[in-house]
Amino acid sequence: MRKLVLFAFILMVMLPFVSCSNEGIHEINNSGDKFDFAFIDGYIEDKQIIFLGESSHGTKEFTEMKAELTKYLHKNHDFSILAMESGKVEIDYINKNWNDFTNEFMLEAMILEAWHTEAMLSLIQYIDLNEDIRFEGLDIIPVINNSRIRDYHLQQYLKSEIAKVDKSLADTFLSHEASSLSYLTSFIYNYDEIIEEDSVKTIISDYEDILEKMTLMDSTLFPISEYLNNRITILESYYSKNFTDDYEFETTTQENLSRRDIAMYDHLKQIIHKNPEEKIIVWAHNGHIQKNFNKVEQGDDLKTLYSPPPFILGSLVEEKLHYPSYHLGFYFNEGSVRFLNGPVHDIEPKTDDTELEYILSEYGAQHLFVDFETSKEDWVTNEVYAHDSGLFDYKLIPKEQYDGLIFLENVTAQ
Repeated sequence: MRKLVLFAFILMVMLPFVSCSNEGIHEINNSGDKFDFAFIDGYIEDKQIIFLGESSHGTKEFTEMKAELTKYLHKNHDFSILAMESGKVEIDYINKNWNDFTNEFMLEAMILEAWHTEAMLSLIQYIDLNEDIRFEGLDIIPVINNSRIRDYHLQQYLKSEIAKVDKSLADTFLSHEASSLSYLTSFIYNYDEIIEEDSVKTIISDYEDILEKMTLMDSTLFPISEYLNNRITILESYYSKNFTDDYEFETTTQENLSRRDIAMYDHLKQIIHKNPEEKIIVWAHNGHIQKNFNKVEQGDDLKTLYSPPPFILGSLVEEKLHYPSYHLGFYFNEGSVRFLNGPVHDIEPKTDDTELEYILSEYGAQHLFVDFETSKEDWVTNEVYAHDSGLFDYKLIPKEQYDGLIFLENVTAQ
């Protein structure tokens, strides 16, 4: 009898912590790349928007889990719009000409390269087969990949279509598109650059010249005319100095970082206005979905960039829209990540009990979900350190920034 009691005690000690009945905490079971998300039903049944974040764009497993969760939310909760942190112009064009392209082409043309994985391709195939769910683009930054702009799939395709009517105009289009995209994406890397309205007007004028010539040609070019008009709209609306007049900025860097998120917020509002009854999934980085970004205390690596803090999408929704939303952050403990243009970085496991990833790892699960409204864990409402891409630390109170978290013990680089 004593041996039986001792065995039972040892078994209890050895069981993962998450197997205990902790309110609001669930181990996420999976078989391969298929996950059981049934636990989430009670937490999101009254929500119209679910934000799916990620602490790094460069991890394969985040994309796998988010893609499967998107399918689950569509099948079981009628979410019908997937709004991506990806180019609005490109996604609008693909949506209107969806049947003209393969799934592989659409992946290359409208999705940021960080998410060019089998899981994302599978999600595109899923949306292709289900007419009641679709992509929407939020970002004013064009879809950029790690190759010369002139070699991008979409730009090459558009050139080839124009060349069927006028080869010279096709060359002009590609040359101008390359210059335009280089200018538009420069603000990703050069946050302290001041937008030069004369440069923007020149880009718009060149697009308008191409449009004027196209209108005198074959009607088959109309879809490309729409693409160019949408590019002009982005330039006129969001790259003008007065676009941010309703906000106060202390630095050019703060204004440029905010410009992108304010535009994504504007696009999300447009989607809601046009589709008031539809449920929306927002797919973006944790740094775009946090609810009170101004309360995050940045570490040394990010302090200069984010001081003063920019306005971000998730915080603007929380402050201004008061829409029934659920902000779900994603974090990992160890593995490897890849930055957009850089090498693979190996990430060592966190070892300090003040670090969010270490705290989550101690629950003993490979995949974990925590709901902050129902969880009674102290760390949910205390300051802890978390990490962008596993490398750059910042301090936050989890419940101030998210409604819940999904945690992965191990990840690998895209």
